[in-house]
Amino acid sequence: MATSVSLDDKALYPMFFRNAPSDLVEADTLVSMLEHYNVTAVAIAAISDTYGVHASQQLINSLLRARITVTAQSFYSAASRLRGTAATSEQYLTENINTLV
Repeated sequence: MATSVSLDDKALYPMFFRNAPSDLVEADTLVSMLEHYNVTAVAIAAISDTYGVHASQQLINSLLRARITVTAQSFYSAASRLRGTAATSEQYLTENINTLV
């Protein structure tokens, strides 16, 4: 994926140019916003493709560095995107999780 942090290696990819930020920049920006609102714990729902798995892992790393707790994580398939998101959100609400990213 073009947002993969692995593409930041200029020795391996000297001609690579981004027009979208890396997953690390996106994760750090989201964490900054969560810190601004004093969020201390989140649940993560992500699509189960390569992008979703890697982006959610990058987000988890950034959250842990910021000492924000990840209370739950779930993945859903592209085919069940809307149904999966709704079911995950409903599950998290019953578990008293109030911040879903």
